[in-house]
Amino acid sequence: MYCPYCCAPLVSAPHGELQCSSMKSLFSQSLRLHFEALVAGAPALSRMPASCDIGQWFCPACGSKTDNGVCARCGVVISSGVARQLVELNPHIP
Repeated sequence: MYCPYCCAPLVSAPHGELQCSSMKSLFSQSLRLHFEALVAGAPALSRMPASCDIGQWFCPACGSKTDNGVCARCGVVISSGVARQLVELNPHIP
């Protein structure tokens, strides 16, 4: 899996979270479950409205740059709910 902020590989942290191998930022167990489901090919999370700009992310499954949360390479969708969790609860800080 890949960091949605910088595309660095995510590694397992001691308490079940994921950690960005570059910035050492932690991602919650809740986001880990979302990312694991996406990598396993679970149906995409609900799409955000086309008018909703959630920002620039990288796909947690393949590492490609997304277009407003949608990966053209593998079809993963970062929903507005997951984007909110990333921004508000899981910032990309050391």
